[in-house]
Amino acid sequence: MKSLTTKQKKVFDFISKYIADNEQSPTVEEIRTSLGFKSTRSVSQYLEALVEKNYVTKTNDARSIKLAEYECEETWNETALVPLYGLASCGTPRFYADDNVEDYISVDKKLLKGKKERKQYLKRIKHDIGEKLNFH
Repeated sequence: MKSLTTKQKKVFDFISKYIADNEQSPTVEEIRTSLGFKSTRSVSQYLEALVEKNYVTKTNDARSIKLAEYECEETWNETALVPLYGLASCGTPRFYADDNVEDYISVDKKLLKGKKERKQYLKRIKHDIGEKLNFH
């Protein structure tokens, strides 16, 4: 898949989170108001770019935006897409990763067994060599 611009990624991330939280896609108007666009035409242009880059599919019906299926059909049922969140600095407990999904990583569902897939996430971290690093 082709990479996204910052604003395209913002729209894609909003759609992905909305679908995960509401089990239905947002309308163009909901995207417009939530992301602060002045017109629905702007949203439509971003959606057209996401369709062209194969990130989403849509029809002209309301709530018809869907995340695109990936080509590896034989493994689709065996993996889950887990969001990778932005950079977090290690050793600074008051600083957390931005609520900005950088990418989605395909993870074997066996690793998530017994856990709700929608609650899982990955976080990119930065570590200063002089500090002790513990993972839990």
